[in-house]
Amino acid sequence: MDLLDEDHQKEIQSNMIEVSRHNGLCIITSRGKHSVGMRKISLDIFQKELGGSLEFEMEEPKKPVVVIAFDVESRGSSLRRNGINACGICIVSAEDGIVISKKRWHIAPMEGQVYEERCLKEFWEKYPELKEEFERDPVSPEQFAREFRDILNLYEITNEIFLLSDNPAFDAKCIDYYLDAAGMFSMQCWADGTGHRKVHDSKSYIRGGMSLGFTGPQRITTKEIYKNMQKEPPEFQGTQHMPEDDAYSIFKTMFDYVKN
Repeated sequence: MDLLDEDHQKEIQSNMIEVSRHNGLCIITSRGKHSVGMRKISLDIFQKELGGSLEFEMEEPKKPVVVIAFDVESRGSSLRRNGINACGICIVSAEDGIVISKKRWHIAPMEGQVYEERCLKEFWEKYPELKEEFERDPVSPEQFAREFRDILNLYEITNEIFLLSDNPAFDAKCIDYYLDAAGMFSMQCWADGTGHRKVHDSKSYIRGGMSLGFTGPQRITTKEIYKNMQKEPPEFQGTQHMPEDDAYSIFKTMFDYVKN
């Protein structure tokens, strides 16, 4: 706690926006030169109209936000019987949309996991080179889980993390399945387990912006989204099925929509 001189006390008084009471403290919201900040002082000091020496502590400055967009490729619809064979992430600065890094994992099957026959016929047999690529040099499920969690923990130190997917009901749960199997927290949990963050659904956000509601089409394509923005979709959209590139596409589409 710092002690303020009289001039500093007057500055706080003249710039106060709001005062609230919480757990024996007065929470003073005041406007500084660059931002709105919070100061906590004891009630007895505040009741003396900030007389004498004012004790305060400033709220920690906000961390810059990074978006971690992710996408998975699976062997089928069941995590237990099929699992995922690839996962990609794209880490981007939320402020300017600049890509910080991309990463892709090829993931070996857990014991007993095989390709679902329907998935094999409807997708993987149409892209045999992709299937072959994802089966090359795989990491163990445990290594994938550890490295994914390590990335979250690393960025959490210096950044606020914004998790983004276009199908979190499946993709996020897939990754959490592997994290849980390795004895690790969900992607939504902070590193120390004391709090959590949201997984954001890009398509739901955009559906709301397009006023599609509950009765509109269940699926919307990237082309339709950019048509709604009256823009041409970027060339990278929907070309490779590489999950780290698809993750960037997920980010870029939402970034463009928000900025539009």
